[in-house]
Amino acid sequence: LLRRSEDISDVHIPLLTWWTIEAKAEDSTGRQLILEQFEHPAWWRLPMVERFIVERIVQRYGMAGGDENLRTCARLLKAAPTSVAVNLVLNGMEKAFAGRAAASFPPELKEAIAKALDADTEGQHRSLGVRVGHPGALQAALRLVADEKAKPEQRIEYIRLLGEVPQPGSVQVLLGTLAGSKNIAVRREVLTSLSRYDDAKIGELVVGEFDRLQDETLRSAALTLLASRPAWALTLLSAIDAHKIPARSLPLDIVRQIQHFSNPQIVKLVEKHWGKVKPTSPAEKIAEMTRLAKLTVSGGGDAMAGKVVFTNTCAKCHKLFGEGGTVGPDLTGYERDNLRYWLENIADPSAVIRDEFVTFRIETKDGRSLSGIIAAQDKATITLKLNDGQSVRLAREQIDDLAALTVSLMPEDVLKGLSDVQIRDLFAYLMSRTQKK
Repeated sequence: LLRRSEDISDVHIPLLTWWTIEAKAEDSTGRQLILEQFEHPAWWRLPMVERFIVERIVQRYGMAGGDENLRTCARLLKAAPTSVAVNLVLNGMEKAFAGRAAASFPPELKEAIAKALDADTEGQHRSLGVRVGHPGALQAALRLVADEKAKPEQRIEYIRLLGEVPQPGSVQVLLGTLAGSKNIAVRREVLTSLSRYDDAKIGELVVGEFDRLQDETLRSAALTLLASRPAWALTLLSAIDAHKIPARSLPLDIVRQIQHFSNPQIVKLVEKHWGKVKPTSPAEKIAEMTRLAKLTVSGGGDAMAGKVVFTNTCAKCHKLFGEGGTVGPDLTGYERDNLRYWLENIADPSAVIRDEFVTFRIETKDGRSLSGIIAAQDKATITLKLNDGQSVRLAREQIDDLAALTVSLMPEDVLKGLSDVQIRDLFAYLMSRTQKK
């Protein structure tokens, strides 16, 4: 079937053929037959094999792991007869190890990958090189991250990679980029990736820089970072206690995240500045709904001004009229002319949580505590969308505990700090029929 190139555009045959091969990939006879076929250069050049089999079979063995499967990857890489074939094998490996550092490799695979990466003069497989600890690839990645003239999207790609695969020398480069870059998106990604490194100076530097982080998205990412490790959380709370950072800078969800750490000093400082942090009582929720109802039924809200309030308060997580984040539900299609709907969901966001927006807390083996919504997952990784809108991909082997929470990621005090006028404007925008320019 794989020799029949006329079937390459068929919607069923190529994948059905792959699934048949995949089912026998780790069977001793099946593995031997696969390797025997790939010993022939002509086999690699078959259109069906080139398009549907090579990357998949390498990814299959790489994700399965284990000495025998990784040795099979080495044999396939060594057998690749052309640069095109080598690229396909390396592509399969990149997919196999996405989101995680490469496991301990048998010597023959290390040698085969190193040889292929040394020949990769254009850096096409630099990401794989960083994952496997190739010195040349790592140094090239660090130079690109620090280069303010490089394309932001490339810098962000490698910053994210360094957050998935901790490598020597990364902290210094990341902190330098945080302090020196003028690109907000780059700096925000640095703050997210730094959580992977258990280094006390990270907390000290970010707390010291906090007042100079004028962009709200940077402040949000900084607080999420500082709340991810108990030592950094204590550094933050100590700065608040010393009146270097206002206590009001911390939203309730961050305070709750910090409170989760069973550290007596943290508990003492949280209680000192916020009292006993506990869920809002039913009576308090009803009182808040009543207050908001009185404000909104009086009318007079300006939808145009409300769009600005929405952008600053809600758009980090929610999308409306095609603008905003994707942490929470898209609000465009909801019952937006139903005031009761808004009152109930704003005052009591944890009352009803759709399955796809359940908040999970992940404790990692390296001491992090992260909360967010599971945006994607497979056998090897989980991607968590954090409350600051950033995403972090974790290898399952890094996770010590994963637990669903009954509390929504949306804080109950989301409107805290807004004036009565701003609340009226926000509701006018939320309930408007058309987008405001």
